[in-house]
Amino acid sequence: MLVLTATVLCGCGTPQPAAPVTPASKNAYEIYGKVYHPIDNATGFRQQGVASWYGEQFHEKKTANGETYNMYAMTAAHKTLPFGTMVEVKNIENNKTTIVRINDRGPFSRDRIIDLSHSAAKKIEMIKNGTADVEITALGTDDAVLPASDKTSPDNLYFTGDFTIQVGSFGDPDNAEKLNNPRL
Repeated sequence: MLVLTATVLCGCGTPQPAAPVTPASKNAYEIYGKVYHPIDNATGFRQQGVASWYGEQFHEKKTANGETYNMYAMTAAHKTLPFGTMVEVKNIENNKTTIVRINDRGPFSRDRIIDLSHSAAKKIEMIKNGTADVEITALGTDDAVLPASDKTSPDNLYFTGDFTIQVGSFGDPDNAEKLNNPRL
């Protein structure tokens, strides 16, 4: 009973629904008797409230979207924002900000609005207190692949990840050196 109570009060995690849910929303889920309805689009979404963070006890466990949680990645859990939504989180107490990607559901304790990864919480200096008053603003989505039927890119597409940029292609190595050192 003590472990169950600690889990409910302290972390996000990804509890499984207690019973099948048949609400109007196809993505709705139920946790601890409450039904949540994830929104389809986060354009214009803003919210103020309390943020918490989750770390080592969930590290390398599955998140709600199927990814493996990495406490060192810049990710977060939110009850209703679409997976892949990029969110700016501002610590109202010190004005520090960070950007995270929603990949999990939660937090399911008290009146908290978002659970940040350890690294994100560290960036806005809320590790010591465990919680902070924050404002979150949706920036766009991290949809790396658009459906084939989508001929236009949405205005709020927000790409993240490792990128490589090619500055030039040279048949003669001397030309590459000239680009690197224009005085040659």
